[in-house]
This record gives sequence, structure tokens and C-alpha cells, in this order.
Amino acid sequence: QNGDVESLHGVLKRRLEQDPRDLQAATRLANLHHDVQMWDQALPRIYEHPFLGIGLNEFRYLPEIKYSESHAHNKFFHVAVELGIPALIAYLALLFLTGYMIVKTWQSKNTSSRWMKMVILGLGCGLLAHTIYELTDVIPFGAKVGIFPWISLALIAAIYNHD
Repeated sequence: QNGDVESLHGVLKRRLEQDPRDLQAATRLANLHHDVQMWDQALPRIYEHPFLGIGLNEFRYLPEIKYSESHAHNKFFHVAVELGIPALIAYLALLFLTGYMIVKTWQSKNTSSRWMKMVILGLGCGLLAHTIYELTDVIPFGAKVGIFPWISLALIAAIYNHD
């Protein structure tokens, strides 16, 4: 993964050398650099506290982190650093089981209507987009808008159990 980050860093840096006014490349380079710094802060904490993590919403209170930087800029690192590796495994299992429920409901002949299949497909696509977004940014636990992915998970489970 580090090699991929370094190669992306090199591409963006070359684009900036070719055109110093390329604001998009400059912004991406700055964001990438910042994300890698946050990951570098998260990984040692995961090694230090692998089972229970450092505690819910404690990442922001680390001395190296500004309070406004309240998350690890990767949901999987964030779960592992704050709640531990067992919680990360549970979170991943929840995501995979949700994917399983979506596929099984989509393939089911018992699904009562095409409309219900479209609903579960829409919820699944929304969760997929959210998961991709959270590879480089995180809505911290306890944030008000953080409830929406959980609502989507609950609706998917309800539709799956309905059939």
C-alpha cells in the first residue's frame, strides 16, 4: 500500500512541476500527505492497544493530533484504533453479511415486488459509496449524520428477513 501512495505522490508531484498552477493536483497532494500522516498516527496505537483500542472518540485527544482532526481518515483504521481489532473484525463481518443479504434478496424469487428489489439495491449502492468514501475520510462515531449508514443496514436486514 505504501508503494501505491508513493507512486500517486510522484504522479501528483510531477503534475505540479509541469504546471505549478494546477490547483487540483496541489489539493490532492496535500490531502494525500495529510491522510498518510493520520494513518501514521493511528497504526502505532493499534499495535499498542490491539484488543480494546484507545477508547471511543479518544483519537482526537492524542497529543500529536489537533482536536479538529477527530479521526484517522480511514474507517477501518479508525475502528481498530478506537475500538480494537476484534471490533474491526466484527465491523468487517457486518459489512460482508450486509452484502450477502443484498445479493440473496436480489436473487430471491420470493421477493414480493420489483420495487423492493430496487429499494435494497439503492440502499446497497448507498452503503457501498459510503464505505468507499470512508477509505480516506471518516464520520466519527457519535456524529449526528453517522446514523444514516446504520439506518440503511437496518432497512436491508428488515427487507432480507421479510422475504
